Amino acid sequence: MTKAHKPFQNLNKQELVQDLEESMMGKKNELQKLLTEEQFITFDTLVEIQRIAYSAKAEKNPKSVLRLHDRTWYHGIILSPKPCQWKHLHHTAS
Repeated sequence: MTKAHKPFQNLNKQELVQDLEESMMGKKNELQKLLTEEQFITFDTLVEIQRIAYSAKAEKNPKSVLRLHDRTWYHGIILSPKPCQWKHLHHTAS
């Protein structure tokens, strides 16, 4: 009886991140057809946040830190309740 193959066990952190990123980017076009624009932007910003956060130390610089800040802020804006939803909740509660 042979042991189960573990595809990621021999990859270092950088190789694993690169493999996952390539896999996710391959699915990007398929997901864009299935998701709403807001859902797709949420997914896309999350992928970029992960890419920057797990990039190699040599790739981290002030530009990437600023990009990480920008993407996390934008991701948070997308996920936050919309003002019209707050107004709707306020009117239903009274």
